[in-house]
Amino acid sequence: MIYETYVNRPVTGKEHSTRRHVPRAQNSLAGTELSNFIQGERVLGGDFYVLQVAA
Repeated sequence: MIYETYVNRPVTGKEHSTRRHVPRAQNSLAGTELSNFIQGERVLGGDFYVLQVAA
């Protein structure tokens, strides 16, 4: 479902990315998993890593 997030920035279909709403619980879980990864692997600021998202 695509709908306008900002009336002054309408969806044209030519965007390089999309804006989506994520349920709070799902977003919180993803943030926790990312935090656990960063701490567990001792990722430092400026370190390179790849984040892959599976739909």
